[in-house]
Amino acid sequence: MNGADAAYADLAVYYWAVVRKEDGEVIGEIFVDDLSERNRWCEVDYKIGTAYWNRGYTTEALRAVLDYLLCQVGFHRVQAKCASSNTASEHVMQKAGMQPEGRLRGYFLCKDGRGFDDVVLYAVLKDRTSK
Repeated sequence: MNGADAAYADLAVYYWAVVRKEDGEVIGEIFVDDLSERNRWCEVDYKIGTAYWNRGYTTEALRAVLDYLLCQVGFHRVQAKCASSNTASEHVMQKAGMQPEGRLRGYFLCKDGRGFDDVVLYAVLKDRTSK
């Protein structure tokens, strides 16, 4: 069994390719990159090729994954975060029904040498009317 086969045999691995319906082209990925089984929460991350930004693909994929994780898997909470300067990603989270929860100051060191940057945290609960 290779590494990928072993990872997918683990029921706690959640990783999908984002594929265009029109032609089956893989344009990105969406995955769970942290979780707590005990507390029934997880964190999702997504990456979409720049040629496909602002076309609704990311929002559609995130909505589907949120629905799956909350309704099928049974997580109580799903969260995501992005750099505070990444307003496009914030917009995706908002359109997918996630609520802003706060800013984590100085959370990561920028690759371009600008120093530390903040991230914003969004989340949705299984009972989506809860905040």
